[in-house]
Amino acid sequence: MKAPSPLTAAAAVGLSGLMWGLWWVPLRYLSASGLTGDWASVSFYVAATILMAPFFWRRRGAWRTGGKHLLMIGLLSGGSFALWNHALIDGLVVRVTLLFYLAPVWATAINAVVFREPVRPLRGLAVLLGLAGAATVMGLEQGLSRPLMSADWLALLTGLCFAIVAVWTRRVPYIGGFEKTFASSALAVPVALALAIFLPHGPVPPVATFVHSLPAIGLGMFWLIPVMWLLLWGAAYLDAGRVARSSPPRSAPRCSPRSRLACARPSAASASSPPASSRASRRCAPPGPCQSRRQRDLLIPTIRTTGGGTPWLG
Repeated sequence: MKAPSPLTAAAAVGLSGLMWGLWWVPLRYLSASGLTGDWASVSFYVAATILMAPFFWRRRGAWRTGGKHLLMIGLLSGGSFALWNHALIDGLVVRVTLLFYLAPVWATAINAVVFREPVRPLRGLAVLLGLAGAATVMGLEQGLSRPLMSADWLALLTGLCFAIVAVWTRRVPYIGGFEKTFASSALAVPVALALAIFLPHGPVPPVATFVHSLPAIGLGMFWLIPVMWLLLWGAAYLDAGRVARSSPPRSAPRCSPRSRLACARPSAASASSPPASSRASRRCAPPGPCQSRRQRDLLIPTIRTTGGGTPWLG
């Protein structure tokens, strides 16, 4: 599948951010119905999971395609959403928001340290300015007169998890946005439920409150599902530390075992025939469809062919 243009991916993420800015509309409606705190998060993510489950069941082969990547992306992104909501409830909105939006700093650091991607001067300057601004708002020039609260630590953890998700999704662009959205919603449920039970902000709401809140929960689905899908889909084609990037990563299409075998073991006819050899070379050149799952996961060099059709690693 052809990768979208950077402008399309950036527009998707930008629209997601705009819709996040209106997230207070369903939250206020839900609060008026009597459901607040982490139990509101539990209700939203349970409803989103139930709504998407029938569609995901028809595409359940995506679990085999995504494998551990889909599981970890869902756990980290779903966990970050649930932790973010809890931190906003428990802490000061300005501090929590600021610490969460250090995520581009962590994403840049991960790309530089783990994947050895160079940090451009302007990016390095932006990182330094971001850290300086965070230090100023947090009052670090006064010597940590106000230490970080639990909500602040949760905001830092949320930003770090989201940075890992942003980096990870770029490495596996073949996982669809819908699959990542469903996994995130489903795996956010146990995280939000654990927060509601072990770090409660009040008593457990009665069943009647949940029933009375169903219209507000339904309204929230018009925000939550599109926002998560746009964000997780667009993140696969954007630089993890920026809003947009110059060129999207090329996806790694799948191939059948027969074509993968043809790449790994070229026949005698393909070795002696220049046209067949050139076709095998094009088929096996990275990031072509004949990468094995382990090669694609670890981003190691793939099998190429020389002019005579003999495979080699490069």
